[in-house]
Amino acid sequence: MPGKVSLSLSCLVFLVGAFYLDMGELAKIESFCELSKTNLTFKREVSKDEWMDIFKALKQVEGCVQFWIGDCLAYRQQKWGMYDDIAEETGYSKEALKQYKVISEAIEPCTRVHELDYTHHVDKYFMRKICIYQSNKRNL
Repeated sequence: MPGKVSLSLSCLVFLVGAFYLDMGELAKIESFCELSKTNLTFKREVSKDEWMDIFKALKQVEGCVQFWIGDCLAYRQQKWGMYDDIAEETGYSKEALKQYKVISEAIEPCTRVHELDYTHHVDKYFMRKICIYQSNKRNL
């Protein structure tokens, strides 16, 4: 929806839920791991179940980060204009950044399905575009 920009809080809430609800006794991932931009280090020994809970929480991040980047780009474009310079500064391709933003704008946070990752939402978006194209083609 043009003009409407919001951080994908639904993904963040789901992720927090993974840390706090699904992990039972575990209050925070920080009690088990130190995270940096390029590294995850375990602070202590963990059980196989604890490891799996941490892995599942990290998997949730993987399925959300593209939406977060897209939402962030949409905000920037709304406030300060296009974002071509970001590709060079971040190492992302312009095409990837554009896709993140387009998908984030096309699929509003309230319609993003928590159980599906970003790739499923991309597929949904393009399937919708194909259906619209085919429908318009038939109506000519």
